[in-house]
Amino acid sequence: MQTKATLAGVPEGATWDEAVVIMLQNKDKMNLSADTTNKLVVFEATIPYDEVELNAPKDSEIAGYIKNLPTTDLLGDVNKDGVVNVRDCAAIASALAKGEGDTLPACADFNQDGKTNVRDAASIANMLAQKK
Repeated sequence: MQTKATLAGVPEGATWDEAVVIMLQNKDKMNLSADTTNKLVVFEATIPYDEVELNAPKDSEIAGYIKNLPTTDLLGDVNKDGVVNVRDCAAIASALAKGEGDTLPACADFNQDGKTNVRDAASIANMLAQKK
């Protein structure tokens, strides 16, 4: 009998993080009952992914999937202090200047174009200027 992980395509030796992500990506291949599928969909929609550290090889398909998981982060709140302000612009600029843009959280993509770059810091600054 094949395990659900095998049906989902989880390779032998995969880390727990990798296995979870692969199983979520391939839940349709696991021969789940309708009831279990419905529960999994609810789980997927409510899991606070920003409180779970998932890791994958850089530029892998799994890394792309992880990056696009929903979070409960406040869009633009890069330093996670609960407010979007000029400090978040500075955090983005600093990370980019150090060549560490890939370490920024998903919420740093303020303009939601799929990239974190200087335009996100500028968008935050523009939004803040509009509020004044």
